[in-house]
Amino acid sequence: LSEVVRAALRREGKRLIETIKIWKMTEALNLDEDQAAKLFPKLAQLEASRREYQGRQRLLREELAELLKQRPLRDEEIKTRLEQLDRAETDFRGHEQIVRGGLRSILSLEQQARLALFEDRFETEMRSVIQDLRQRRRGFPPGAGQSVGSPSPRYRPLAPMEGELPRK
Repeated sequence: LSEVVRAALRREGKRLIETIKIWKMTEALNLDEDQAAKLFPKLAQLEASRREYQGRQRLLREELAELLKQRPLRDEEIKTRLEQLDRAETDFRGHEQIVRGGLRSILSLEQQARLALFEDRFETEMRSVIQDLRQRRRGFPPGAGQSVGSPSPRYRPLAPMEGELPRK
C-alpha cells in the first residue's frame, strides 16, 4: 500500500476508535444528554492539547538528538532544548489540570471515578484489539504467542464496573 493510503487508513482507524470511545464512555459513565454535550468538547480539547504537546516533545527530542551528534557539544543549545522540554510539559500539565477541573463541575463524584477507571481500561482494551488485528493481518491467529492451553487475556471480556450494565 502507498504511504498516502496507509495515512488515510490510520486517520480512519483513529476516528473509529474515537467513536467507540465516546459510545463506551457514555455507557460506562451513564451520561445524560446534557452531560455528554458538555463533557465531550472538553475531552476533545484535552486530546488536541495532548497531541500538540506530544508533537512539540517529539520535535524537541529530535533536535536534542541532533545536538548530541555534534562535536564539540553546544551546551547552551542543549540546555535551552531541555528547558523547552520541561516548559512544554509544565504548560501541558497545567492545561490538563484546568480541563480536568472543569470535568468536576459536569460529572458526579461517582462518574469522575468511573472516568478514571474507564480511561485506563479502554486504552488497554484498544491496544489489545489493535495488536490482534495486526497479528491477523500477518496471518497469525488472535492471541498468538500464548502458550498452548492458556487463554489469551485479550479474549476475556472485561468485567463491568460496579453499576454498569453487563456487556452482551
